[in-house]
Amino acid sequence: LENPGPAGTAAPAPAPASESAGDSLQGGDEEFSSDSWSSELRSTWSLMKTTRMQLLALLFFQNGFCQPYQLTGFGDRFFDKRTLGLELCVFYGAEIFSAWIVGRLLDRQSRKAGPRTSLQLMLFFVVITMAANAVALVWESRGGPADEASITDVDVIAPTVLFFVWGFSDALLQTYVYWLLGHLFDTAKAQTRAVGTFKLLQSLGYTIGFIIVPGSRCAYEIQIALSSAALILGAAFATHKLAVPTVSPP
Repeated sequence: LENPGPAGTAAPAPAPASESAGDSLQGGDEEFSSDSWSSELRSTWSLMKTTRMQLLALLFFQNGFCQPYQLTGFGDRFFDKRTLGLELCVFYGAEIFSAWIVGRLLDRQSRKAGPRTSLQLMLFFVVITMAANAVALVWESRGGPADEASITDVDVIAPTVLFFVWGFSDALLQTYVYWLLGHLFDTAKAQTRAVGTFKLLQSLGYTIGFIIVPGSRCAYEIQIALSSAALILGAAFATHKLAVPTVSPP
């Protein structure tokens, strides 16, 4: 994705290496931060405590929390082992397709003023994900799958559609998040720390999701409900941040 500048305009050309000597150490074609790891840790922690990142935290967490149920709680029970392998190709194929489409849309948005396209994408993400979650919730409330679907069964079509939608929406959200962080922070250091915060909270979501994913620990209906609630609240908080000017934290 292109890194959008303030007010959604295209970013200016990068400054010469000599102008950024204070921010990095040049080493061949690579750049390394001149800050110590302890300084980076303190700066990242300070960023995590800001209102800006706290409002984005729930969406970051939800992006990891939802997948254990989708891939394991749902996938392992609705598909047989051979079919699940193919379904994972559907899931991650949808991610690639989504990232390509959404990336192009947001690159176009970066050249225009206003957050209209990004708001539409977030609304689309919420609608399709909630629709898939609602279908899964209905199936789970009826006792889950009667039997594991095989690739040769007609019954495999409906859960395959859910897998495609979940994969598409996951990449949509991740692409949106990276674009949003580029929109909110205008220096490489700030963007790097923001992305680190995103991956940290996403990984925390994965961890908690896998802890509770067996139905014996937490009912699948409750897992879907928790993920859906985090999605709606997280999306609402994140779209609020679109109107916040770009900043350069210390």
